[in-house]
Amino acid sequence: MTMLIIRHLQTPLNQQKILQGQRDEEILTPSQSVKQSITQNQHIISQHAPFEKVLVSNLKRTLMTAQAYGYDASQCIIEPLLVELNFGPFEGKTKQDLLQVHGDQWVNDPGGLTLGEPLTELAERIRTFLQKYQHNNILVFGHGSWMRALISLHEQGDLSTMNKMTIANNQLFSLAI
Repeated sequence: MTMLIIRHLQTPLNQQKILQGQRDEEILTPSQSVKQSITQNQHIISQHAPFEKVLVSNLKRTLMTAQAYGYDASQCIIEPLLVELNFGPFEGKTKQDLLQVHGDQWVNDPGGLTLGEPLTELAERIRTFLQKYQHNNILVFGHGSWMRALISLHEQGDLSTMNKMTIANNQLFSLAI
């Protein structure tokens, strides 16, 4: 399976550096520089097309991002397994707030944490997702923590490195799984 995955475009909460998790936020209107970045990503996407499926989570910021890329809602499949990590009491707060309470564990051993959900549940969602789409060439519009967890699971087999990396809004990754 080849998976191209793009983190959703920036939301007002991203701009304010506030954790949104499963809050259903809309994206900001793309600036000219973001539109140029979309065009660059579209070139990469065209090299991997056609896709058997274009997937978005059930949070509107991923569908809105897919639409900014030129995909109509009718072309996208809402996949609940893509939903972002539930940050629980930290949704609506800054990452600094999270780090003050769970700093070392968030960075070095996130798999043992429970926020709004245990991170082991996030890992299980991702494993289920990978099994479900293992034989498909797919384009995914996703979320930051979900993507970091995916990459950590893919590279390490666990969540140990997910919070040692940063994934910017509109950043594209290609994974052969």
